[in-house]
Amino acid sequence: MKKTLLTLLTISSILCIECLYAQTSQQQRVDRRIYIWDVTRSMQGYKSKTQPYVKSIDVWDDVIKFLKDDINAITDSSTELIMLPFQERILDKWQVKATTEGKNELFQKIDGAKAQFQALTQTNIAGPFEEAKKQYVSQNMNNLIILLTDGSQSEPFGGQKQWLSLLGSWQEYAKRNNAYLIYFMVTEAAKNEQIIQTIANKPNSDVVTPSNSKNIPTFIDIYPQNEANFNIKDDQQRGLRLALNSSKKGVELASGLKMAVKSETNAPIHINEIVELNNNAIHIHPKYNFEELKSFIGGNEILEIPLTLELVNQDEIKQDEHQIVFLKSNNVNLRLINKLEKVLKISIKR
Repeated sequence: MKKTLLTLLTISSILCIECLYAQTSQQQRVDRRIYIWDVTRSMQGYKSKTQPYVKSIDVWDDVIKFLKDDINAITDSSTELIMLPFQERILDKWQVKATTEGKNELFQKIDGAKAQFQALTQTNIAGPFEEAKKQYVSQNMNNLIILLTDGSQSEPFGGQKQWLSLLGSWQEYAKRNNAYLIYFMVTEAAKNEQIIQTIANKPNSDVVTPSNSKNIPTFIDIYPQNEANFNIKDDQQRGLRLALNSSKKGVELASGLKMAVKSETNAPIHINEIVELNNNAIHIHPKYNFEELKSFIGGNEILEIPLTLELVNQDEIKQDEHQIVFLKSNNVNLRLINKLEKVLKISIKR
């Protein structure tokens, strides 16, 4: 069992949402990682004197290692880290940025948790989970919740029935709030088939147990380029190419990924297309001829048109490619240009 658990808790490199292509000229959606961490005494292998038949496994050091490995693997210093240790309620909140200083501060808190949380309590997973949703999930961020527990919902707090009811509404909530849940059942004793059937391998959630620790989707941030130039004289045939950078070095974006590209309703030209990713880029062909585009630009050389992007088939991509894709920004500035840019100059010296 111990060996299996160690396998479970060394997958941080898979969970990491790396950010290798940070751009500053456009506001981007920040990653927020929320750890809901069960610190009840059973995680330390506590043996009850009144219930000696109840055996718990000491997983404390393994969980600590997982937390530190996962946090250390984050390369985007703008990522927000929130640690919520809980027993019957959330006992503390440690919030930092994923800078070197922020990580070290968080590690000190983690190292001191064992001495800090020694009370003998029951387990209330639902209460802290609901509080985390209300207080710390933000629609304007990419929210990843990592829940780690070796227990189940105690009866004084509604038992498994209440917990299952809460989890049953997660998918709808997560889609509205740009959130994803990884539920770690860190021991075999913590496995619950009803919970697994409710949230495992769903569009916005997965369950990790000691026996399926490698079955984790790859999390990928996509960085659209801030600005895209379309020269109506040179690019009419080729169309507009919009590059999409992946945050996972060495991992190709799923080729079947589709995006909706739209212009604002009051924009001078109308764009409303669903396009498919190809070679880490999407291609758009404005449905206007040269003279029409020229008339839109008027006497200016450049006309700027804001575009919005939206993923439309991320559920299929998760099922087929095992990738969870987040857009770091939904906005691109399209620049229609009416001037010759490719001019061959020849000078002859006499």
